[in-house]
Amino acid sequence: MVLLAGTAWADFGDPLGGLTAAERARFTAGRQTFKEVEGVADGLGPVFNADSCAACHNVGATGGGSERVETRFGRTVSGAFDPMTSQGGSLIQAQGIGAQGVCTFVGEQVPAEATIRARRRTTPLFGLGLVDSVPGVALVALAAHEARSQPATAGRPNLVTDVVTGRQAVGKFGWKSQVPNLLHFSADAYVNEMGITSPFFRNENCPQGDCSLLACDPVADPEDDGTDVRRFNDFMRLLAPPPRPRLDCAGFGGSLVFERIGCASCHVRTLVTGPSPVEALRFRAFQRDAHRAPVGPAARHQVPARRTRRHDRRRDPRARRAGPGGARSLRRAAGGGAGAAAEVPRIAVTRVPQSPMRGRSNQERPPFVHPGPFPQSSRVRFFGWSGSWRWQAAS
Repeated sequence: MVLLAGTAWADFGDPLGGLTAAERARFTAGRQTFKEVEGVADGLGPVFNADSCAACHNVGATGGGSERVETRFGRTVSGAFDPMTSQGGSLIQAQGIGAQGVCTFVGEQVPAEATIRARRRTTPLFGLGLVDSVPGVALVALAAHEARSQPATAGRPNLVTDVVTGRQAVGKFGWKSQVPNLLHFSADAYVNEMGITSPFFRNENCPQGDCSLLACDPVADPEDDGTDVRRFNDFMRLLAPPPRPRLDCAGFGGSLVFERIGCASCHVRTLVTGPSPVEALRFRAFQRDAHRAPVGPAARHQVPARRTRRHDRRRDPRARRAGPGGARSLRRAAGGGAGAAAEVPRIAVTRVPQSPMRGRSNQERPPFVHPGPFPQSSRVRFFGWSGSWRWQAAS
């Protein structure tokens, strides 16, 4: 992510440049809470995946990615995805808090009846306050423009319910763009990854789907009054994009090829934030892959968050064969969460995908354009530069 407006240089895990003293204090308090290890008395569990946010976001610095992976499961019933919530799905909470009264809480297991399994790696959070500050109407307008100018690759925003306001909003985060903002994301991760409820998500996950065990939960809900959730939000919103090496000649040649062969039609180069109470986030232009995948077929192991609408799946005959799973539109963004409808195009922030043509139907594939005189090494150099998490704040 490259900030195009003037801003101070930042390293991995640093706050945004240009914050006020009060904003820096909020960032520091948020980072401390993000690193804090929770215990049973704090509401941890009864089933969970980690005891702190930083346990899963630590590669490079606090707020980075992780080598950890989580497991999701489900099955297909009569052509529709079943998250198997009665058996603890779709997310596995791999740990339990042990003996509590007459109950003993242990980590969940994938049921034998599950036919779909997916493992997902924790992704970095660096610079996502910029994405959070892009108005939803801007993404809707982008989708509308592309529907007119390049319908074969145009995406559609994934409209979801924002738990903060109770209204519909454009999804920006999560593997399937199912989370509209970082406050929602904070509360969602708190309950699903750590088992700590809040005013935004008041209900515990039933261990392996057995809700009767919640009678032994030692802490009443909500276990957080919203303070921790808001501090997580402060930390993530004010977390800077870290530096990225400057683009050299070889990488610049790759950038030209990227434009020439049409990659930029799906990977928007520049977005602009909107109004914000934080000056460092207000009307800032930045560059990061905003990948609006017109999602095509999917591997059967993908786990959607909601059912695919019938007319969406008709757009790609291969998608009908692949089932309701659906390719990821978000490959390296914030959060884990269940995926949105498999064949519903979305707008989201992502890294360069493994293959530019992966997940597209024959109708969606643009005509081949020769990459020109630049060697393959130039294209690889550019992809490594743009797809890495080493970003540069430009002056």
